Amino acid sequence: MALCVVCGKKPAWLARRKVRDGDVCGSACLLEWKTAEGRRLDAERLASERQQREWAEERRRITAAKEEEKKRIASLKAEELKARKKETKKRERAEEREQKLAMAALTVELKKDPKNAKIHSDIGDLALEMGEYAAAKKSYLTALAIGFADPLLEGKAAWGYANLLWTTRRSPVQWLERKDGYEHAREMSASTLGGLARDVRVLSSGARKALRLAVPDVLHQVGVAQKAIRRHLRSDPDDVDALRLMKSVVRTLGQNDAGIQQQIDLARRRRTVTK
Repeated sequence: MALCVVCGKKPAWLARRKVRDGDVCGSACLLEWKTAEGRRLDAERLASERQQREWAEERRRITAAKEEEKKRIASLKAEELKARKKETKKRERAEEREQKLAMAALTVELKKDPKNAKIHSDIGDLALEMGEYAAAKKSYLTALAIGFADPLLEGKAAWGYANLLWTTRRSPVQWLERKDGYEHAREMSASTLGGLARDVRVLSSGARKALRLAVPDVLHQVGVAQKAIRRHLRSDPDDVDALRLMKSVVRTLGQNDAGIQQQIDLARRRRTVTK
């Protein structure tokens, strides 16, 4: 028989009581054991509560640290965005000053040589960049009316004028496409002729037709640019800049540009060999 866990004596058979960790030898030892067990349970409860408080405090500390980090990152992003906007405005002001200086220089040259089509075309390009569409239109029309000895310059002027017409078109190019048994209205989102040249490659036949009907003046000038650049390439087939422009032109007209890309690659290889 086991000894009493409180006094260590051997309990009488009828007096012994079973407890959690053994036997006790009577009522007095049982009461003492219960008192000690209560203290133990209280101590465990207090320790558990203290542990829970520590964990809760740790969670609050971690949450507060995360919130503080979020605020710090948000503040850094706001400062970075502010600095970026400031830098963008500074760069835009610098570009605007450079454009005004370039326009002033071109105006001086034009006064010296008012029949120079290239100067008129350069003024048109610059005015288009500055958003002065009326001045750009006047310059392009004057340049094309005077004419160019160099067909590449004529092609660039026609392309620039086409870009102006596309940028200042009065209404968007819209068409209907049938999908899943329903007709959906679509609209071309390209803001420049270069963007249109990229989009045209994936346009449906309905979109191409809508383009021809909506902006025939744009496509006419693109066709003028194509003819002029083609004349230039007959005399200089390895002019990569002219080939790149021709690639945009044929894309805008909805034609296959694979042959142009092959010419560009061939011209680059020839240039590498020559060097």
